[in-house]
Amino acid sequence: MPTSRKRPPIEGDPQPVGQTKGHPRSAGRTSDAQIELVRELVASIPPGMVATYGDIAAAAGLSTPRTVGWIMRTDAADLPWHRVLRAGGRPATHLADRQLRLLAAEDVPIEDGRVNLREARFRFPEVRDAPRR
Repeated sequence: MPTSRKRPPIEGDPQPVGQTKGHPRSAGRTSDAQIELVRELVASIPPGMVATYGDIAAAAGLSTPRTVGWIMRTDAADLPWHRVLRAGGRPATHLADRQLRLLAAEDVPIEDGRVNLREARFRFPEVRDAPRR
């Protein structure tokens, strides 16, 4: 009687429900508590100030700023997303004009398409008991 062996996945195979290739949630690495903490941190950035993906990741106890990017990409429509920038102070390329316009309206210092992080960077208070995986 032949034994049935499951073949290894092949590129292009559909992902199991609830899993998407490349997303931190696919391996259960990002908890709901961590997602909510990132959302709270983004919401706490005051007008006229900005934070980087790395600043938020550090404050939330996350291992990589990419996780913050994933959360922002999937669950930030109701947040001041425009106050979150890349490490060098530049906005997302595909949103640059809109993001810089929104930041300029809040009097954020901008020079040559880059936010002056020395003047505008928001420092998060230390987060105690950041949720773990």
